[in-house]
Amino acid sequence: MVNGALRKILGVWAVFIAAAAGSLLFPGCADFFAMSAFPSYLPGMEKTVNIRSRIPWEKGSVFSDIWLRAVTSGSGKRFLVMGGNFDNSGVQNGFFLVFSRDLKHRGGPVTSEDVYGAGNVYRIGNAAGPAPGSGSDSILLAFDAPPNSLVAYDVASGTVQPYADIFGLGTHWNLNNPGIVNPVTGDAYYFQQSGMTAVEIKAISGMAAHTPYTRDAFATPLGETLEVFLGVAPTPDRSGAVLFFKGFPSGKIFASAPIALSGPLAGGALITTDDTPFPVVGGVQYPENVFAAPGGLVVERDGYWRFLRTTGGRVEGPKKEEWDRYSWTFAPEGDLYYILDRESLQLSSVRTWW
Repeated sequence: MVNGALRKILGVWAVFIAAAAGSLLFPGCADFFAMSAFPSYLPGMEKTVNIRSRIPWEKGSVFSDIWLRAVTSGSGKRFLVMGGNFDNSGVQNGFFLVFSRDLKHRGGPVTSEDVYGAGNVYRIGNAAGPAPGSGSDSILLAFDAPPNSLVAYDVASGTVQPYADIFGLGTHWNLNNPGIVNPVTGDAYYFQQSGMTAVEIKAISGMAAHTPYTRDAFATPLGETLEVFLGVAPTPDRSGAVLFFKGFPSGKIFASAPIALSGPLAGGALITTDDTPFPVVGGVQYPENVFAAPGGLVVERDGYWRFLRTTGGRVEGPKKEEWDRYSWTFAPEGDLYYILDRESLQLSSVRTWW
């Protein structure tokens, strides 16, 4: 008798065989097979789309430096932002595309030339997290174009508005989830390391920036300092946050207790992950290797993904695909991650393994 696990495996192979047969009849399906023959994330794949036709190709340019960020808008809707740039004889022109959670195209391409005008082109930076504003389906995007490096992109209308970046949010390129939006209030909160003991929390209400404030979100253990801030994950209702950091000199990874964002930020208890010391995390220099998620931290080690639970234990994940071919990001909600094959331009959403 075939058990449930074997039936599931056979089902995956059946999908592959059917897709292969279909690709012979429909050339457009062949793009799927430009990916690795057997990508490790295949069993969890939820959806895949080809985005080649969405890219604003320019004659003679080289497509490079691509990234993905999963963000949440002021109304609580989830989006995936893809950005990249062209290098044409040393002049870079960036662009971004916006997709819904299920990879439906929702906006773009918008290029830096569209925003800043002809002859004034810049590389687009990483998504800086959700743009605040109750009921607003807008997200913040960072361009490498001072002094107006931050813009608010309205998904519904496709319009781009300058955003006064008084907090320096455009510099948050090195965190995968620097911002948390509370759809109930429309407020957004951005997090940044401040010294060796504190994490700075910058609160924004609607589209009007409020004065930032710095609080100790947790008390570092005796003999430890905050070596590097790794990221922040929202609580399920997005009313709070859990902050992760790497301690010095132990090299251990710590997580704060959930911190309520709407009230006073009391120092929370600390939880130490079981995978310590963990010196190879690499900190902010390698943002594609560390992702904060509800209940733990996603990290890459020795070529494989793993999920470190704040309650203890770890869950081994799939192999990390080739660094020079794939881009990926994990949604801060922890249910999905996204992978882009930069050769085939196949974009996929994949269920997480934990």
